[in-house]
Amino acid sequence: MARAIRLGISLEHPARQRGEVQVGRGTGYAPGTVVHGFMSSAPVVDLGTRVADADGEVTFTWTVPASAGLGTHTFSLTAEGYPDQAATFEVVGAPTAPSAPGSPTAPAAPADTAQPSGPGDLAGTGFDATLAGAAALLLLAGALVLLVARARRRLARS
Repeated sequence: MARAIRLGISLEHPARQRGEVQVGRGTGYAPGTVVHGFMSSAPVVDLGTRVADADGEVTFTWTVPASAGLGTHTFSLTAEGYPDQAATFEVVGAPTAPSAPGSPTAPAAPADTAQPSGPGDLAGTGFDATLAGAAALLLLAGALVLLVARARRRLARS
């Protein structure tokens, strides 16, 4: 008599911020099964493959990309001969800057000490809104100078 497949999928964190580590697990595979993992959203992150251990389990650990959109994202698993499975989690923003040590809001210990591993790990680029705003103002000023110069040339030709 054939054994019924009892697949399972889970995520360690129901919500993550950009740049934080997420851990997903799959269960119910035959030992030695090659399982492919994805963070299926924008952007799609190929988490690579893992081989199911003696208990039929696989674990994927990755960093949520800085470019991940806010909202619901999907962790999915595929394996030959098994139905695909998926679980969702929320991306809720970017981590705030850490407080100075000893301040009342500084964390006593790191919240997550898991290390990212495998393909798809992306480093954060860091975004400075002040610099971005200054760059936008410079671009607008340059565009305004070009428009004024064109208008003066047209008036001079008339």
